[in-house]
Amino acid sequence: MRPQVLLIGLLLSSTVMAQQQEPTEPENNQISPQKVLRLLGADGRTASDAAYRNAFRFLDQNRDNYLSWQEYVTNGRYGSETVRAAIFRVTDKDQNWYITVDEYCLNRHVTDEAKELLELADSNKDGYISRDEFLQHPRLKKTKIAGRIFDSLDRNRDGWIYAAEYLATWQSWVRSLPAGWDARPDSGTPAGGDRRPQRRRDQ
Repeated sequence: MRPQVLLIGLLLSSTVMAQQQEPTEPENNQISPQKVLRLLGADGRTASDAAYRNAFRFLDQNRDNYLSWQEYVTNGRYGSETVRAAIFRVTDKDQNWYITVDEYCLNRHVTDEAKELLELADSNKDGYISRDEFLQHPRLKKTKIAGRIFDSLDRNRDGWIYAAEYLATWQSWVRSLPAGWDARPDSGTPAGGDRRPQRRRDQ
């Protein structure tokens, strides 16, 4: 299978899974999402903010600082329309059928940072994380803690973490965080500041 096709498949799987997977209270032997993200050093940021904003401007065809369903899904070029639709729904956090620049950048930061943290544990670079690999994660100093985090990420309990499985859980965790966690000092739109009217995707 070609790498591009595999990547698109993983993105589709993870975004669909993230839509369906509701954040749940941690079980007795699990750690809260907030603590996991803190232990791994996640802050929802990467070094690519300027690139994300440029990509947003390229997609924003009418230059109104919002991505509509038409602009992102119908007219988009990345992957298939099904993939773009799934990504749109995950990125549109307030579900008003528009993606703001902050929503777009946040989703890109969260997803790309999650991939970077996953790669730190993938010692043999095969795209899969075994329990033994994760227990050696350079950001986690305590084996017991690493094991509990692995159990939270290994949703199907098969002893492995796959990219789609991992990204879906990660996105679910980020969505469950208290308001303000993803607030960005350089953001032009404060949390809850978007007042675009509700609009159906077919309008």
